[in-house]
Amino acid sequence: MNETEGFILAKLMQKPSLIHTVSVQPNWFAERPLQELVAYMVKLDGDWRGERDLHDRFTLDHAGESQAINWQEIDEDGRWHYAMDDVLDGMRRQYLTRQAQAAARNYAIHATTDGLATLKDAVSALDADAQAVVGRNTEELGKDFEERLNKDDEAGIKTFFSIDSALGGGFHGGQLITIGARPAVGKSAFAVNLIQKAQQNNDNMTLDLFALEMADSENYNRLLQLETGIPSKKFRVPKKFLSADQKKSARAAVTRLNGWNLSIYDGATTASQIISIITKRAQAAQMGHYLAIVDYLQLVEPERQTGNRVTDVATITRAFKIATTELNVPIIMLSQLNRESAKRDNKGPELFDLRESGSIEQDSNMVGFLINGDMDNGEITTSEPTGDEYKRPIVFKIAKNREGPLTSIPFVFIPDKMEFYPAVMG
Repeated sequence: MNETEGFILAKLMQKPSLIHTVSVQPNWFAERPLQELVAYMVKLDGDWRGERDLHDRFTLDHAGESQAINWQEIDEDGRWHYAMDDVLDGMRRQYLTRQAQAAARNYAIHATTDGLATLKDAVSALDADAQAVVGRNTEELGKDFEERLNKDDEAGIKTFFSIDSALGGGFHGGQLITIGARPAVGKSAFAVNLIQKAQQNNDNMTLDLFALEMADSENYNRLLQLETGIPSKKFRVPKKFLSADQKKSARAAVTRLNGWNLSIYDGATTASQIISIITKRAQAAQMGHYLAIVDYLQLVEPERQTGNRVTDVATITRAFKIATTELNVPIIMLSQLNRESAKRDNKGPELFDLRESGSIEQDSNMVGFLINGDMDNGEITTSEPTGDEYKRPIVFKIAKNREGPLTSIPFVFIPDKMEFYPAVMG
């Protein structure tokens, strides 16, 4: 049972009259005991008095199924505040997707005429559902607003305090965040820092890093480097290059990383592969505790190439944006900049400097740039790294922000430790 299934069951049990006003089908639930419970509620037609009464009656009539249900988990999931119609829409789409996948697997094994017809029907149902556009009236929107008014906490995923503040409390569901930088500025290192901060500052995080430029082992070494302060080159042959104390520190870091719910993917190359993984992982995660980072956008391949890279990127960014909305999760995309951005002597890149831009800016809730440079009386002064600095100033310039102000945030980057930390302004 996932969190959304538990949420729906809890709300139906708490308010029996909902069985008359919402559309919910037993087969939308993945597990048989939950299907039996929903069918039982439909059969009773809302005639029960709260959770305890329904529990006792279902247990009396379906003892085996009742024993297989985690009733405490349902009770806990009922404490969340979600838009019920949105959750039900998502469950219906998940069910139709499962049906289409099962039909495809069956036809691959037994290529019969009936199997082909079943597959076509399943795909048609999924397409019809995807194309259905349902508006929400002001009464429904008002109920959602009332729920938000009564919420104690609209917490987002916390990373760096200054970025959290600019985003209204952290990364939230439905947000597509784009972070652009020129080569060698440190955007991949910044992504690893965001992952570490998300893990440290939030409970029960599920984290995914889609690394299209580096192997998963390279990114893991970067995490070890960030956790220990040991240069990553020493991890290439750790037995030879690490001292006894460094080996002890590395082992302790490995133990900590083992406790993270973080997966690194270096084999997912298409947008559909990445979104499929995000969907599966986000649905299994606690709501509001999932974050995905894609490193980087220009290496993601479309399902079908058009021959026009700008069009291909537009298809990819639109798919990522839809995923953030449907799954209610934030996704961070790293992006390259156009080469022309390096030729201008100004205060850093602008939105039009995003490589294959247009759709990137349009679909993103926030666009930020990492810039080699410093802040001087509120102004950015760019600089070029020499390559041998112990640390160097970096500015995170927020050039688009639907959730807050446009601002520039100074950081210090220590390449040898792979560490970013906020600069102290004098």
